[in-house]
Amino acid sequence: MTLFEKREIPDIYQKIEYVDNNKSLYEADTEDQFGQEKYHLYTVALIPEYLNTVLKKDNQFVQKTYYQNNLGYAIRMKDVNNIDSYLKSQFKSNHKVIKRSLNRLESCFNINYKTFFGSISKEEYSFLMSTLKEMLVRRFTQRNDEHKKLREWNIILDKTFDQINRKEASLFIIYDAKKPIDISLNYHFDKIVFSALSSYDIDYHKFGVGHVEMIKLVEWCLKDQFEYLELGYGDLEYKRRWCNHIYQFKYQVVYNQQSRIIPILAKIELFKLSIKEFLKEKQVNLIYNNIREKFSINSSKPIDGSESSLEKRTITEPDKFKNMVKIDPEIEQYKFLRTLLYEFLYSTVEHKDNTFIFMISDSPKSFLIRGKNNAQQITYRN
Repeated sequence: MTLFEKREIPDIYQKIEYVDNNKSLYEADTEDQFGQEKYHLYTVALIPEYLNTVLKKDNQFVQKTYYQNNLGYAIRMKDVNNIDSYLKSQFKSNHKVIKRSLNRLESCFNINYKTFFGSISKEEYSFLMSTLKEMLVRRFTQRNDEHKKLREWNIILDKTFDQINRKEASLFIIYDAKKPIDISLNYHFDKIVFSALSSYDIDYHKFGVGHVEMIKLVEWCLKDQFEYLELGYGDLEYKRRWCNHIYQFKYQVVYNQQSRIIPILAKIELFKLSIKEFLKEKQVNLIYNNIREKFSINSSKPIDGSESSLEKRTITEPDKFKNMVKIDPEIEQYKFLRTLLYEFLYSTVEHKDNTFIFMISDSPKSFLIRGKNNAQQITYRN
């Protein structure tokens, strides 16, 4: 999605416009003259179906457009009246489960939201991007995988600060008090918001933080009258469930028809394209991924690396435990208890500020989670 991330547009195009209304989202300088193009053959992939490209006039170029097997996922905002009606239309009977994620999160924590769009300090930017990277590493380590964007992290880090301050990118944050628990990096082009990279603190996974992020992004797009919330390619379940506009990407080969050699090279390029699309149609890439997963080791590594079995027991008389020591799950030594604490909060709808963890001195490897109205004993057994 080079258009959104790098804002790179081949100089062969005069303008790019929305298919729905023919409104232009990009138009080249009218003073540009044909003949300044650097190349005689252009191949442009992953053009969203909802965009049209228009070549510069009075040139000798031919544009061939084909559809790729790559599916794109977007939310067309003109079809969204409000978030509640959209959840009902997209999730049907499950819409209450999605809304519950938001309600439970806000009931159990001191949740607040912030968007950096047009202004961010270098210090804040460095902290948030470092946190986002940590979230990605931890989440994908748990899956025994690596996010491909981590390979180009330094490039992203160098360019995005200026893009945010120029309103070409934004950072959307969900905070638990002052702690970021979900960060979404988005790129902007005209009235399109491209959700390029996001992650969350996996300790909060029970609360469906990813769904809360999407709810807030849709609300923001409605408020600021964006045309599309673009989620890009990649067939993932959450995209299929959230998006009301699933489409095929377009691939264009643009070449100088007056050249003797270039049309031949264009035919070669089109042949290569047909081979790639044939392999995608036969799902060769999925076969490769399945083989890689079968040979991977520890594909479901526990978050804390513990091999102990876990016993949870509801406690109706927590005062019977006399010898207890209050502990802080934010301390590194006890961080493995955070997920258990947050699962307790989710199931009981207790608030974090009123809930505490105690080590039970008389029972080795045993802890008590106690809220205002509920309590639970956690025991690790080898």
